[in-house]
Amino acid sequence: MSARLIAALRRQPEVSPEQRDQLSDEKVFDKVCKSIYRAQDPQDLPVLRALLRDEMAQRRQDQMHDGDRLMLCAFLLALRGQLEDLPDLQAIKRIDFDMGCYFDSELLDLVAGKDEADYVAHKLKYFRIFSKPSTRLVDT
Repeated sequence: MSARLIAALRRQPEVSPEQRDQLSDEKVFDKVCKSIYRAQDPQDLPVLRALLRDEMAQRRQDQMHDGDRLMLCAFLLALRGQLEDLPDLQAIKRIDFDMGCYFDSELLDLVAGKDEADYVAHKLKYFRIFSKPSTRLVDT
């Protein structure tokens, strides 16, 4: 079923109400995302964009809509590293307060061309700074 759904989304990269009904099943949504991730097919880029925009629209309509699905789409799209996707990814932070807190804007660095090694090094440096035990006594 997921292969047929992906093929249909490739032909018309906009999620129809019927496809939305199919994707509302978590198992189908997960299979579609896993298939897209494993295939790394350039034809799936419009599909990922359609899924992301649809999840964003659903979240705007209903703040109780699952943010994890939106984050998965954003992560898969960020891994592709296309600069044209930055506006959509930045818009996630403005959907609502929860998504603003939930979305790690450092994902945007992956899209903007930062090397993944730099990203990991930055994170390690950050955690080292805040994980060092203080050896200094409190100034009086």
